[in-house]
Amino acid sequence: MNGQPQVALGLQVVIPGRGPYTVQLKEFVPLIFLDALAAGAPLPVKVDPTNLQKVLIDWRHVGTAPAGGPGPTQQVIVGKDVTATPELMRQSASAGILPSESGLEYQRTRLRQFGKPGTAVVQSARDTGMTVGRYIVFVVDLVLTVEGQTQDIMASAAAVPPECADKAAAGMVVPVRIDTVEPDDMTILWEEAKRPTL
Repeated sequence: MNGQPQVALGLQVVIPGRGPYTVQLKEFVPLIFLDALAAGAPLPVKVDPTNLQKVLIDWRHVGTAPAGGPGPTQQVIVGKDVTATPELMRQSASAGILPSESGLEYQRTRLRQFGKPGTAVVQSARDTGMTVGRYIVFVVDLVLTVEGQTQDIMASAAAVPPECADKAAAGMVVPVRIDTVEPDDMTILWEEAKRPTL
C-alpha cells in the first residue's frame, strides 16, 4: 500500500497490571522502520482496553522504547510532560528514550505532508551538545501561532539539521507543522527559517 509492505508480526505485549501475552497481526510498515522489526526489538503500542488483541503499533514513537522493554519513563515526553533541559536530554539519551533518527525523519515527512501549518518565533535556543543521528538536539522556547491562536512553548526539545544550526537562534521566524490529532506533536521547518522583516 503506497509502497509500504504488509508484514505478519507475532508480538509479545506487556501492559501495566497484566503479564505478557501474545498477539498476531498484519501491519503495513513504513519503509524507514523495516529495520526496527528485528526479533526481540521493542515497539511502542496502543492497546484497546476492551479487547486486548486489538493492538496498534505507534510508529510515531518507534525508537523511543528502552532496550529492556517498556518502563515507567517511556510514557514521559520531554518538552511535553516535563521541561526539557540539556541535563535531562542527556539522561533521556542514556535511558534510551529519545527518538531514533529514522523516527525523526518519519515524523518530519508525515507532518510536512499532512500537518496543520503555523509559525513560531524562537525566543531562545540552547544547544544540548547531543545529537540524534545527524540531528543536533536543542532546547528551545517558542511563541507559536496556529490558526490565529498564540501560545508560549517553553523548554521544548527540538531536533535541528546540522546545516540549519545557525537558524536555531532568538528572533528567527520558522514555519511549523502540527499534528491534527495530537497537537503536541510538531515539526519545525528549520530550512525555511528567516529573520523577521521590519
